[in-house]
Amino acid sequence: MVGIPEQDRPLWRRWADDLNGLDTDLVRDSAPALVDHVLALIEERRRTPGDDLISAMVTPSPDGEPPLPERDIVTMTMLVTNVGYENTAYFLANGLAALLAHPDQLDLLRDDPVLLPSAVTELLRWGGSVPATRPRFAAQDIDLHGTRIRAGEADVLSLLGANRDRRYHPDADRLDITRYQDAQDDHVALGHGAHFCLGAALVRLETQVLLGALTARFPGLRLAVAPDRLERVHVPGVGRRLTRLPLHL
Repeated sequence: MVGIPEQDRPLWRRWADDLNGLDTDLVRDSAPALVDHVLALIEERRRTPGDDLISAMVTPSPDGEPPLPERDIVTMTMLVTNVGYENTAYFLANGLAALLAHPDQLDLLRDDPVLLPSAVTELLRWGGSVPATRPRFAAQDIDLHGTRIRAGEADVLSLLGANRDRRYHPDADRLDITRYQDAQDDHVALGHGAHFCLGAALVRLETQVLLGALTARFPGLRLAVAPDRLERVHVPGVGRRLTRLPLHL
């Protein structure tokens, strides 16, 4: 949808891994390479527009509005592509692992695929791939629910903590894919308000398609290791990642 040529996607995956890692040398090398690549794509779409997001951003609108500034096009392309790949990929893995670790819920889904939308919403609440927000810094002293936060102090909001809050989610630690059959979303796995995830509809759709296809095609699908032996790493500001997901199909 963005307009990244298929042959370049392995490069983008490597760059995304470098930028979301903790190795500053890799970031120093990959960031300029990624910007140069986007600039080349912009120039190509100016010459030969296509049916993609980059083409739309470089083309004046029908009512005469000029295209976005080049810096904004680069930033938007990097943001949408990187976030759309990174967090979605790891949520797909986390959600599948959670279902396989709860065979009763997997059986429910196999028996009634209509539960897919509710299941994806519950998997987001129960264990979304982004556990917390990036740090925010208080501009002045404030009191928040009995806690004094002083000017300049950093605060991180726990999305997972909010989604397991028993005051709002009955039996919050239990994975229940029927929870949202007749209920509105009440979790913050995808943010809230002005910070609600731009790709929320896409991640829901992709996860429904993946889980529906896997459970239908591989009725014997199961984890190849015990759930407590799955290896995870937490990358600050990015999320919880499974390093691998070994399966028996």
